[in-house]
Amino acid sequence: MIEVVEKTRELGEAIVASKEYREMQLAEAEAESDPAAVQLENSVREAVGLLQRETEDARRQELSLQLEALKQSLAALPVIEHRNRAREGFSRLMEQVNNVLQFTITGEISALSSCSGNCGSCGGGCR
Repeated sequence: MIEVVEKTRELGEAIVASKEYREMQLAEAEAESDPAAVQLENSVREAVGLLQRETEDARRQELSLQLEALKQSLAALPVIEHRNRAREGFSRLMEQVNNVLQFTITGEISALSSCSGNCGSCGGGCR
């Protein structure tokens, strides 16, 4: 069991040292320090709260439209686009890690996986 825990720690360290993780951390920090992004994210959270508490259908529909407009404005900010791309890159890395673990343990590849089983077909490979 100690060997498994040690290898898991090594995997965690490798993930933290990965380009994808570092890029995501930088993009998160940029988004958190951008006043327009922070303001819009706060507005989105506030709108979600209002929508969750509202019981009148007409007002809920109005709030839903406002929320959608806020989300679109937020998503259009370059700093948020960058953060979202960085998050997607990290998610792909973690999906690949999980696929390799699953294949190593079970010898099977999930039907939902984009992994072909041929490690040479992936950009990062299964190495």
